[in-house]
Amino acid sequence: MKNKQKIIIDCDPGIDDALALVLLVKSKLFEIAAVTTVAGNKGVQLTTNNARFILDQLGRFDIPVFSGSGKPIVKRLVTANVQGKFGLGNIKAKKMRLGGNADTKINALLENYPGQITILALGPLTNIATLLLKYPAAEELINNIVIICGALKVT
Repeated sequence: MKNKQKIIIDCDPGIDDALALVLLVKSKLFEIAAVTTVAGNKGVQLTTNNARFILDQLGRFDIPVFSGSGKPIVKRLVTANVQGKFGLGNIKAKKMRLGGNADTKINALLENYPGQITILALGPLTNIATLLLKYPAAEELINNIVIICGALKVT
């Protein structure tokens, strides 16, 4: 069997990213090197809790979750109300310890697998921007970046 594409999923898990994580894991088409979280749909504490909760529900305790930026670089953080109080409706996931070092973890993975990792950016691009500002050489190590766009005005 062909080697699976290595991916890092950078996300802000609310309901939409939860579905994406389920589909990506269950497809078994990718080797998920890590899931990194960013503030977006909710604050980074909730998005990190949600990412770990989703992966645990799928039995994927082997996929590491690294928290990233808790706020945008330039603007103020505006979270979504449509995702429910905790981002996954009313599901309150167990609180995780935050490391806030997603950029460093992404860079380490890129250095270990140069040109082999695709970054799938499902949320705000703050972790990616921080990565490229802090580690400019990382740009040459990334196989691809796939970005989904969000919404302009959602409450």
